Amino acid sequence: MYAFAGLRLGEAAGLRLADVDFLRRTVSVCRQLQGENSATTQPVAPKFGPERVVYTPAELMALLAKHVSEQVSSEGTGCSRTRANL
Repeated sequence: MYAFAGLRLGEAAGLRLADVDFLRRTVSVCRQLQGENSATTQPVAPKFGPERVVYTPAELMALLAKHVSEQVSSEGTGCSRTRANL
């Protein structure tokens, strides 16, 4: 997702499903993940200041919606999954 929406890798890794607005086709970047390995990785504020909103192409949102739908279908309600692998 980061390649098509202009996100840095850490920003894309820090996305949660709640950060995606499918109707407005936007993604809110309000955290990024930083760390050398999984033991030291933690969420921090975005690199350049406060939260920003990124507008995404309709095609990308359609792919993301399909991915989320497949994840929810394969995991039941999807409630245990708070982060989409974007």
